Amino acid sequence: MRLLALLLTSVVCLSCRYQESAQQPDPETLRRERFGEHGEFLQNAERLEIFSLFPENIPDKDLPEEVQILPSNQKFHGFRFFGKLETTDPNEVNSVWADLHQRINGKTSTSIAYCFWPRHGIRAYCGDELRDYVICFQCIALRVYSPSQSDENTYISLENDCDTSNLKVNELLDHAGIHRDLPPP
Repeated sequence: MRLLALLLTSVVCLSCRYQESAQQPDPETLRRERFGEHGEFLQNAERLEIFSLFPENIPDKDLPEEVQILPSNQKFHGFRFFGKLETTDPNEVNSVWADLHQRINGKTSTSIAYCFWPRHGIRAYCGDELRDYVICFQCIALRVYSPSQSDENTYISLENDCDTSNLKVNELLDHAGIHRDLPPP
């Protein structure tokens, strides 16, 4: 009887482990599911506008002299910005997509940050449609807006153990000479 109980316990334990591993999708599958239609839209974009956002509501008079920010009436989803650039180069569009895609949370557990101090914005155009991506690598969050959804947005969790910047977006902004606000150390 004891042998039968031990055998049944072993079978149950192995069954549980098998179900756990079978239910755990690989990180790439999770990234594709979470980025979904928004990732496909960005990947297929014909044109991008990339924004260097200013995440704080600091009065202009309190800004360091070397920082020039656009007038307060020019905003991207409520955030003022230092400048923006435009690209239609398919290689640059694909690099921006690939870099952001790799940062989508590929783990089964996600975390939600309650802060949101984005420093990057992307407006993607595909045909007659557009979508806006507001990105905060510090708070590990991406919000996607589309005109058809008005002010509603889709929240997508980013990896919290990766570099806290989008290397391709930063490279493009730096190459264009657009100032970027850096997160606190």
